[in-house]
Amino acid sequence: MKRIRNFSKNLFLNNFFVKLFCLFLAVLLWLVVMDYENPVVTREIKGVKYEIHGLEELNKRGIIIENVDKKTVDITIKGTWNNVMSFKPDDIKSYIDVGDYNVGKASINVISVVNDIGVSIKESKPLKINVVFDEVVEREKNIKVVLDGKVKEGLKVEKFDSFNKKIMVRGPLNRVNKIVHLEAKINIDKKEKSFIENVELVAKDSKGEVLKNIDIKKSVLDIYVPIYIEKNLPVEVKTKGKVSKDYGIFSSDTEPASIKVKIDTDKYKGDKKLKTEVIDVTNKQISFKKEVSIEQEDGLTFLDKSNVKVFIKIEPKETRKIKIPVDKITFVGKNSEYDYKVLFDKKEVVLNIIDVTSNIAKIKDNDFTLEIDLKNKEKGKHKVPIIVKQNGKLNENANYKIEPKNVFVEIK
Repeated sequence: MKRIRNFSKNLFLNNFFVKLFCLFLAVLLWLVVMDYENPVVTREIKGVKYEIHGLEELNKRGIIIENVDKKTVDITIKGTWNNVMSFKPDDIKSYIDVGDYNVGKASINVISVVNDIGVSIKESKPLKINVVFDEVVEREKNIKVVLDGKVKEGLKVEKFDSFNKKIMVRGPLNRVNKIVHLEAKINIDKKEKSFIENVELVAKDSKGEVLKNIDIKKSVLDIYVPIYIEKNLPVEVKTKGKVSKDYGIFSSDTEPASIKVKIDTDKYKGDKKLKTEVIDVTNKQISFKKEVSIEQEDGLTFLDKSNVKVFIKIEPKETRKIKIPVDKITFVGKNSEYDYKVLFDKKEVVLNIIDVTSNIAKIKDNDFTLEIDLKNKEKGKHKVPIIVKQNGKLNENANYKIEPKNVFVEIK
């Protein structure tokens, strides 16, 4: 036992340096293993958007950015494996400062920083951003309406050859000068009624390409698209007052008799006739001619002249008497179960027709018929009015006097 203790004691005291070396090797091995498990690595993060600082100062001097050659940068970061792998791209802040630049071209350094102390930026691609600066200007530009498609067959649409409206635009001088017009594109395919379209304007150059980075002050417009039909509408003469006593208007004609118009399918709510301005015929006795204008109505556009020549023919009135036998009176609304008899002591009814000379000359005795309405009449004696019809129709404008106005009818 004593021998064993002496061996252990000698081993510890006599081999100190060997033991110290072994401890060093153990620590070194530990460090190697730890470095192997969490080595220093790099990582490329693509498409990092950079901020633009100094825009407010730039704009105060009337300068604007017209173009940049790159909108993102690629950043390579460096750090231990654990830190790099857990790094979030949002922790990178990249920017360029444009506040001190003037009109022209410039290559501006990209400045990138990271919020994570465990990583650093190794490389940025590109190192510089090429920026074009230009003077800010405002200009008024014309609007061009472009219609796409075809309206329903038989209809037409306004072509908008000239659109009387300009819009202010703002942007780089170079780009604003390239603007030929602001385009408003509207789909009209198979449309059959006028409509309002909410249209977004785009700036176009001479090649028809869209110019970007242009500030259009009013970029959306409500544009009325009139869809219409072309027709020849007859002209109706409008008069006021009464001609002299014992005179009447025989005819009111116009030259031309009809006018070609463009009718808006949405706005025009009138009838199918055009009306002249009102002509005063008070106390007139002689026929006359007069050139007058046509009343303008919303939704109507004249394709021909809007004036017509009116000829109003005035003639003296005459009276013509026509005697109609009582048995020629027609009973309307009879009940087949009853018998009907007119109680009138005369054999004829006298119809006095008062009209202008030309109309009187055209009248024939058989143009007129007499009726009495017996609908819903029961047995007994009834006083009923005599109804005069000319050529089978009531003529509300005719001046008739019938003697007697009423007859008695007995129903049995």
